[in-house]
Order: sequence, then C-alpha cells, then structure tokens
Amino acid sequence: MTPKTGSDITLVNGLNLGEGKVVVDSFNKDANRYLEREWGLDLIEVEIPQVEAGGGGVRCATREYLFL
Repeated sequence: MTPKTGSDITLVNGLNLGEGKVVVDSFNKDANRYLEREWGLDLIEVEIPQVEAGGGGVRCATREYLFL
C-alpha cells in the first residue's frame, strides 16, 4: 500500500547519499516506512520544520561542494 499522508513539500524530497542511504524528512512517517519496506532503503530521518516553512525540503538544506 502506498502512503497517502505526509508533507506536500517534502513527501518526495530526499537526499541520496548512495549505497541505499537517503536523508528524508522525519514528518513523513508513512512514506518513510514504505521506502524502507518496499525498497529496502536505509533512511536517515531529520526534522526540518524551519526549512519546510520556507518552502524547501531536505535537498534544499544542503550545499554542494566542488572538489578541484
């Protein structure tokens, strides 16, 4: 069964760290359990109410680094 509850902003917003690890919003409990159960992902749940209040999600709270 697919999740039907959660944040409209962060429900599909996550940061892929590779090797099956994904940083996600802890508010989306149903979606997070679904991703763990159906896709076998190792989720790192974070609370980001201030970022979501501004219209962003987990990915918006990160910064890219350029390695030269």
